Amino acid sequence: MRNVGSEAGFRRIHACLLNFTRRHAPCTGVAVFFGMTGTEFMNLPDDFLTPARSASDLSVETRLWLRDNDFDAESLDAPGRYQDTPVILASRRGLLPQVQELIAAGVNLNHRNMDGTNCLWAAIVPNRFDIAELLLQQGVDIDNQNDNGATALMYASSAGKTDWVAFLLSKGANPHLQSLDGYTALDLAGNVECLRLLRKAGLPIATATPA
Repeated sequence: MRNVGSEAGFRRIHACLLNFTRRHAPCTGVAVFFGMTGTEFMNLPDDFLTPARSASDLSVETRLWLRDNDFDAESLDAPGRYQDTPVILASRRGLLPQVQELIAAGVNLNHRNMDGTNCLWAAIVPNRFDIAELLLQQGVDIDNQNDNGATALMYASSAGKTDWVAFLLSKGANPHLQSLDGYTALDLAGNVECLRLLRKAGLPIATATPA
């Protein structure tokens, strides 16, 4: 029963609880909550996880960047302008070191800003595949749909970003999802290359029948 939001979330929770129980007494209730016996919980290897870093572990450069952008280093998931969180803004600006530190601090990667988009969408703007790869490895929702039902794949397709369409498809993005208007990524293809990639992914042409 480890499905507590995400594996990363489970690992962070387990780290804190394991440290506590080893210092005090085995916590059977906690073990049962995670679907394992008390012995199994206590015997999980130390290197199974790394506790989330605290805000105090952030570099001086990242703390200054947070301050300059009106974010609170002690509340890293608190949204700022346009409901962007620090990790969304750092992703949009292509700041890999800051994204890495924020991830290590345990921030929420699936916060949605005022447009309903998460940090994966943001990474596409500066064309940072390295940031997108990192975010996906850490569990960002590849099929996040914004307030119009559009996904990052639809955005990349409509903008004619062929390399991003190929990348997202290779990472498992769902090409069958539809926007609120009934359009798929293929229907929105901005160039022939995107069209070909999405057709190869198994989508028929003109799946949408908007009113």
